[in-house]
Amino acid sequence: MEAERNVRAEGIVTPDWFIDSFYGNATIETLVSILEQLPLGLSELVTHPGYICNNSHNLDYSLQREMELEVLKSDTLRQILEEMQITLIGYSQLKALKTEN
Repeated sequence: MEAERNVRAEGIVTPDWFIDSFYGNATIETLVSILEQLPLGLSELVTHPGYICNNSHNLDYSLQREMELEVLKSDTLRQILEEMQITLIGYSQLKALKTEN
């Protein structure tokens, strides 16, 4: 909480909620469960999608990143987001929304 206060004190816009339970659990079922439990407001879901690289020093981390990527780019997820009326936004949109209020 102190880090969050410090960031906001510097004028950096942040979402209402920070969700970090997807890493290490990168399945569509886990993500749907997270989405079903979202509180009202703007949420940031921590992800580190990527590809396995040959010179990776941490293969487990690379595998997790690739699993996240597959879930995040799936057509199933796109459909679920639409059904749940969840809109994905970037930081510039977050800033605009937060400065409106």
